[in-house]
Amino acid sequence: RLLWASRIDMARFARSAWAFCPMAPRRWRGHRCTVTVTAGRGVQTRHARVVERLLDALPRATGGLIAMVGLVVLVVGWWGDVRAVRTVAPGLVSMKANTASSFLLLGVGLAILGSRPEAPRRRAATALGLAVAGLGLLTLVEYLTGASFGVDTMLAADPYSVTRGRPAGRMSASTGIEFVIAGLALGALAHDRTRRAGRGLAALVLVVGLLAI
Repeated sequence: RLLWASRIDMARFARSAWAFCPMAPRRWRGHRCTVTVTAGRGVQTRHARVVERLLDALPRATGGLIAMVGLVVLVVGWWGDVRAVRTVAPGLVSMKANTASSFLLLGVGLAILGSRPEAPRRRAATALGLAVAGLGLLTLVEYLTGASFGVDTMLAADPYSVTRGRPAGRMSASTGIEFVIAGLALGALAHDRTRRAGRGLAALVLVVGLLAI
């Protein structure tokens, strides 16, 4: 422990001595013991590094998974015309090409944003989030006005929806609402001033999704 204590910056230790006392053995707690507290600080530092790495990797891994799902559905399901990839089970509504592309954009934005993004990544994530929100908003306007702006079949034709009486290639209204909220949440999370609002919007996406289920 004395050898370990010699490696610790004593100025930093003096400022945080009491903060790490709970990490020390019980019989030494409450004492201003340099050796004990410093050893505890070393344990906490190692644990903190592991947690920090996990938290750094979590947004990238989640974003990568979301982007991969959207990419597979768009490329294999729609462009490759594999119907089994577009639906979860036979007879259910397929994931539209716009929905898959929105998942792709959201996943890429979340992956490049990470936990401690730089300015270029913040701007890129904001642009991707606004693009997803704009696509969802256009879909809602189409439902409200009965118009068609051509965005539904912009990426892939959807003759199967026409035969069932639904607009070709158009995502559902609830999906459009979720993408509007999710896109705004991604854009808000990219900036420190609006990060709290972004967390609230992300929680709202979860609530809307659970209500849809």
